Amino acid sequence: MRIDIERIMHKLANKYMSSTKHLVALYYHTTQVGKEAAANIVTTDVRRWYQRYGLYVQQELQYEFAEVFLEAHTYPPPGLFEQPVEHPNHGRFTSPYHWREQYKHGNTAPAEALLEQYRHTKCVSVALRAQLEGKTYRQAAIDNGYSPASFPKYMNERRGLGDALCRVSAKSVLAET
Repeated sequence: MRIDIERIMHKLANKYMSSTKHLVALYYHTTQVGKEAAANIVTTDVRRWYQRYGLYVQQELQYEFAEVFLEAHTYPPPGLFEQPVEHPNHGRFTSPYHWREQYKHGNTAPAEALLEQYRHTKCVSVALRAQLEGKTYRQAAIDNGYSPASFPKYMNERRGLGDALCRVSAKSVLAET
């Protein structure tokens, strides 16, 4: 291990022989000297010296030590990459509840209960109806006399209620069986 460290230090010292700022950065990273003290050897601007030289030398040190580590340890080559199976949604997220399809197939009781719960809040009930009918927020807002600019907030909040609606319907189906 000591021989490897000496080899790395000689290699980097020879590489940075022509640049005092790089050599000071190497000195900083390999000893216990402070950043300000090291930077004051070559410049008064500590931050810029560290950004330009200190971080670069740190990366070089990490790379060299990683190479030595990999030389000492052998790992099997990685296996072949398996292509994942293409799903019908083509990589897009789809809700596992499919509440709109359940509503279209006649399971309307949970939706009606949710609409009844929010019947006193006009915007919420309109947003729920729009979600059930599959309308865009713009269509729903224009059809009901609301501003299309403010209506997406209600639609997005109700989309979460639609998923909750399906969870309620799943629980009711399980309770019946």
